[in-house]
Amino acid sequence: MAKGANKFSPTNCVRAPARNESIPSVSGTYALALHLPRAKNLRVGKFGRFYFPRGDYVYVGSAFGSGGLRARLARHTRKNKRAHWHIDYLRAHAALRQVIFTTAPRAMECEWSHRLSACADAGIPVAKFGAMDCRSKCAAHLIAFPRGITSSQLRERLDDGAGQISNLSCL
Repeated sequence: MAKGANKFSPTNCVRAPARNESIPSVSGTYALALHLPRAKNLRVGKFGRFYFPRGDYVYVGSAFGSGGLRARLARHTRKNKRAHWHIDYLRAHAALRQVIFTTAPRAMECEWSHRLSACADAGIPVAKFGAMDCRSKCAAHLIAFPRGITSSQLRERLDDGAGQISNLSCL
């Protein structure tokens, strides 16, 4: 195989049907692209009450437990569920626009979080959101894009340019 042949590019991002059978039940890392149509003051469980401005958000997480990506993403795509994780509280009000995932054998959520939060147009809406137990001391695993982010911009920002992100797909 030629050098870089496994490299993700927007042209090999496969649009999968909304059925969960298309999502692998193996471990991996994912990004949820969300849009909050109106500003909201939300209670996030015991974490507290926070203001979320209208706009686009990207939440990054990993699924290395039972059921892998299929189980975790099935949960995140459901609207009516008991809130468990920080993202569940925002997800109840935000539209899910896109899911990007990789089946890379190592958790990449911190790397993706750092890459996204380093963008000039990005911000951290709530410190430690989704990252309370983060060993890499991430500022948060939820990144806000007040001016919006397109699908292609998101995929481009998650790509490391070295072909290390293989099997990256969008839902």
